[in-house]
Amino acid sequence: MAKRRITATTRRAIQEVFTNPRSYTVAEVARLTGVAVHELAEQLDEAEFAAADSDTELPWREVVFIAFRVWPLEVIFSTLERRAARLPQLLWPKTVEVILPSYQARMLEVLARRERITVSTFVQLQLLDLASSVDHELLEREIPGFTAAMRWPDE
Repeated sequence: MAKRRITATTRRAIQEVFTNPRSYTVAEVARLTGVAVHELAEQLDEAEFAAADSDTELPWREVVFIAFRVWPLEVIFSTLERRAARLPQLLWPKTVEVILPSYQARMLEVLARRERITVSTFVQLQLLDLASSVDHELLEREIPGFTAAMRWPDE
């Protein structure tokens, strides 16, 4: 996915979502994120929401999940600046170098492009699925705060 220029409007939207925890209507989320209402409804249907329309209220945790899909993590944190300190430290971005066979790197690019998200966001979502299926007690012992970070903002 090509990098989008981050506008002042996008920065204000990120600040709104992450500093004003409340439910939002689908129409508000569409306006803030720039994602069409029908595309949000499709994403919400995948998350087992009943037929969402523009007046449907979304809990803040769902809005945050959508925000993490729309805006790259590093953009969210650079926009929030000092306000990012309110988020669990284990959510803060960290660069990791990974060596992959070319076909796997290209696969990530193709699959991310199909989802219209960055490769980083695609990998984050895949790792969230993995984290949901592993031994949380082990990871919590080894990485204190792991479960709270994984479940944020529910925790």
